[in-house]
Amino acid sequence: MNGDFLGFSFDGIHSSRLGITRVSKGDRYDEALVPELEDKTIEVPGRDGSYFFGTSYKTKDISISIAFDSLTENQFRQLRKILAIKKPCQLIFDERPYKVYMAKISSPPELEYICFNEPRKRLIGPRDGLRVVDRNYETGTITRETIYPYEYDGTTERIYKGEGTIEFTCVRPFATEQFKVLDLYGDFNFQTGWNGTINYRNNPRTPGEADTRKAEDGAAATSTDPKYKVIELDSGNSLTIYTNVAEWAESSGILSYESYARYNVDKVCAANNVPGYNAYIPVYNAGDIDTPFYLFLPFNNKGKLIPPNGNDWIDINLGNNLLRLKPFTSRTTTDKENGIMINTSNHLIEGVLYDYGTSAWRTTGNLYNEYIVAGDFTKIRANDWNMFDLYDTPHTQAIYLNCSTAMGAKIHYNYLYY
Repeated sequence: MNGDFLGFSFDGIHSSRLGITRVSKGDRYDEALVPELEDKTIEVPGRDGSYFFGTSYKTKDISISIAFDSLTENQFRQLRKILAIKKPCQLIFDERPYKVYMAKISSPPELEYICFNEPRKRLIGPRDGLRVVDRNYETGTITRETIYPYEYDGTTERIYKGEGTIEFTCVRPFATEQFKVLDLYGDFNFQTGWNGTINYRNNPRTPGEADTRKAEDGAAATSTDPKYKVIELDSGNSLTIYTNVAEWAESSGILSYESYARYNVDKVCAANNVPGYNAYIPVYNAGDIDTPFYLFLPFNNKGKLIPPNGNDWIDINLGNNLLRLKPFTSRTTTDKENGIMINTSNHLIEGVLYDYGTSAWRTTGNLYNEYIVAGDFTKIRANDWNMFDLYDTPHTQAIYLNCSTAMGAKIHYNYLYY
């Protein structure tokens, strides 16, 4: 079954394909609003209380109660296989499909059930149904809905009815966005140049790796639930389109493609009227917390990173947080290292080989932190809800650059949600 608080996807498989449905514990659903907190303190003998050194988030635990009333033997085996996965996989809930958790099973799931036999059905479709979905008045042709009828084949199959609980642990305490624009979820008209020509392999979820995942095709491929439908992109990737976008669009903070393009979000722009800088990148963080970013700056054709017009320093400025570098030369050849990645998550300036085609990069092992003259690494501020209106100008920020190769820069970051 699909729908808000009923369905979810794990490792790209929708719960409806497994024959299970999320249910509440009792008569209400429960949810931990934020990950568990851990205070860092030290007690000192002879002193009242303790020294406080801050608070960090621990891993996030998610418990899902499930029920099933017609689980087939094949689905039972598939469920066992899916829930035996040892590595973290994407976990997405139907009611907030813009949030992707990286989760793994934390304890062996146990099911309580009864089983019995039912007449076996076999698919005899697809066939044309009665409902007309399109009509061409010029040619007189009509198109009817496609249905998938079944018939009983005279044999029986084993059916399970019961319930259980699945315990997940999210290795990262925060969810990241599934897509950065609303158009890729549905309920919005696809813009020319977006459908089929831009997929999210252009924005890898894991730094340094191309995102080769496909959007879930789960129940959407066979579901008659109007919340889901499937489209095919020119690239051959299928996307599940959610028709509940209006229910969460504003709270997600995610922009439409029109706004994303209008305000040049994540696009390098020439800073013609900004003294001291030759380029800037508008950035936008729809998440709940400040997010680190990965900024690629290419070397010039001589393997150097230098400021423009004979300036002394290379500057990277976000919200008056300045990171200043001395000019320097790559320690290897440009075919093995074509730029640096300013990694504000680990506070590193790393030599990388960047692939413009896939937006993937590989670190070379060279570090260039020694060329930092002043300043520090910073993060992109979370969206200020007091300044954000879905129907007004989004609250964007900008990273200003003073570098001779700034127009070849690339920016990568995720929205982080509780």
